[in-house]
Amino acid sequence: MAMLLMRIAADTVWKVRAAAVCSLIPIVGTMLVWLPTGIYLMATGHLWKGIILILWGALVVGTIDNIIRPLVIGSKVELHPLLLLFSLLGGLQVFGFIGIFIGPVVIS
Repeated sequence: MAMLLMRIAADTVWKVRAAAVCSLIPIVGTMLVWLPTGIYLMATGHLWKGIILILWGALVVGTIDNIIRPLVIGSKVELHPLLLLFSLLGGLQVFGFIGIFIGPVVIS
């Protein structure tokens, strides 16, 4: 969303997909997408766009990924974050989209 508002080039669709996949990785997650993009923006002369994107990623996206999501998922499924990652990916591979919900239930 923030990348769209900052008018990042046409590869935004791929960045959104990468962010969705990376969000399944515990701790670093979507930071693998928004941090390099913010650094790139600052390096190419768009200083404020880069700063805003990094702040948005660290404060909003980071809070959601690292605090709120574990509270919601962790309260439902008592799994180690790495095991949760593998159950999400396995469930997605075997059952499709609904596997995101079925995978952790099956593994627990």
